[in-house]
Amino acid sequence: MIPPSTSTPVASHWPTLRSADLLFYQVFAATAVLRLLFAAIVPLTGDEAYFVVWGRFPDYGYYDHGAMTGWWIGLTLLAGNSVLLLRLPSVITPLLVALLLRGEVRPVDSDRASLAATLFLLSPPVLFNVLITPDTPLLLFSVLAGVFAIRASRRDRIVDWTLAGLFLGFAFLAKYLAFLLGVAFAIHLLFFGGRRRFISILAILMGAIPGVAINLIWNLNHGWTNVVFNVATRNAEARLSPHSPLLYVGLVTIVLAGPIVGCFLLRPNCAGRRSWAGTWVALRGTGMLVALVAFAVPAVVFLVVSLWRPVGLHWLFSFYPFFFLVLAAKFDAAALQRQLRAMIIYASAFAVVLMVLFASPPETFRRLREYNSIILGRHPREILAQLAPYAGEYTLVSPSYTQSAQLSFHSGRHVPVIGPGSFHGRQDDFITNFQDFDGRNLMVLSARARDAAATHAFFESVEAREVEVHGARIALVLGRGFKYTAYREAVLRRVAVDYYSVPRWLATWSQPAPFITRYGLNAVTTR
Repeated sequence: MIPPSTSTPVASHWPTLRSADLLFYQVFAATAVLRLLFAAIVPLTGDEAYFVVWGRFPDYGYYDHGAMTGWWIGLTLLAGNSVLLLRLPSVITPLLVALLLRGEVRPVDSDRASLAATLFLLSPPVLFNVLITPDTPLLLFSVLAGVFAIRASRRDRIVDWTLAGLFLGFAFLAKYLAFLLGVAFAIHLLFFGGRRRFISILAILMGAIPGVAINLIWNLNHGWTNVVFNVATRNAEARLSPHSPLLYVGLVTIVLAGPIVGCFLLRPNCAGRRSWAGTWVALRGTGMLVALVAFAVPAVVFLVVSLWRPVGLHWLFSFYPFFFLVLAAKFDAAALQRQLRAMIIYASAFAVVLMVLFASPPETFRRLREYNSIILGRHPREILAQLAPYAGEYTLVSPSYTQSAQLSFHSGRHVPVIGPGSFHGRQDDFITNFQDFDGRNLMVLSARARDAAATHAFFESVEAREVEVHGARIALVLGRGFKYTAYREAVLRRVAVDYYSVPRWLATWSQPAPFITRYGLNAVTTR
């Protein structure tokens, strides 16, 4: 049974129960409109364009992450190729999450349910993040897993734990960070799961099998590429840094929790705030203790990780909604409403800053070192128009995966990545076969002149030019007679060593990555 609410009655000068619900719907509608506006006016980022490449080349797994993001984008591409359509899942997902959060608190207290969900909608990371990335499906499926975990805690039903596991598996197909949510569920069950704790953990594992199996089979057939990237390659330069945890805590407090919520949590005397002991009792009594564990476990893990490497705030984004379920237990309705007023001011300040940035002419950023990249991202069609005279004789390529992806999106043709590239964004290794370019003419476009110049050695002859747009000088190399053999030895062999090497014992449990077999580089795949 869910105990009745013990919250303080809403003060008379605040909205009534009915108007608190009305306020939620008003903010919900305003948020939807604002998110659609931002989705339409924010230029497509390089990372988003890179994920569009996934959608255009559907697979059951990708170099960086599982297949879920590629599947989502592939479906939106069926409806059209506009930036707004691509971002619709990202626009809609937080709105669905707000409804889910509200639905889980309503059996306890309708007032606090609406107010906590409204605070979630108005928090800047939710209000202004409209980018379509793997964090989008990760957010939705993580919250759905959390919802069924709460229902399982309330009803003591194994089927709910199985459904929590199913959605956890779907989240795992978006990003490996979902593993931490599974750890949180297991910790919760071990300590508070009762006599059927081990059966419940087994139910979660059974539910997660489909999502995990798809990822596992892909890795078995692709040289553990996904695992090597996420576990080893991207962490190769990790170093002990005692300052990073302070930065992590500061950013979480200011950006994610917000100075308003932080103040209400930390200041000594705050009317309508339960003690942490009282909050614990309230969460456990309402079946929502799992929400506290689902937020706290990843937050602590990331704090530890920050000792060795910077932690992006987006890592915590899929666990972020559970924080608002904890707030609904920590504060009564009047206290939540006081936070709401301040959060509106806080979010409005963010909106003004972002609007000014997006309305600023490109020349505003001319002093930045990345100015060429900014122009290439904001005005790719103008650049492509200047390349049109060469399109019949040359194939367009780029040494940057973000620039390649942006040019691909706006040109409607895949633009291969030439050169060693970076440890991020190597999906082109699965798409492009440089043997097909042997002897052909390529034009290399790059925001950085030195990257373009580095490709000179791979052509029989080259002509260096520039494309000028809004004061940015984008390097262009017209290369005749691509020398595949030289490129294979200088670039592809190095890529194989840097990004496709796996321990010998692990290599015996999978097929080599297609990149390795395509270029006959098997001898360098183990270490």
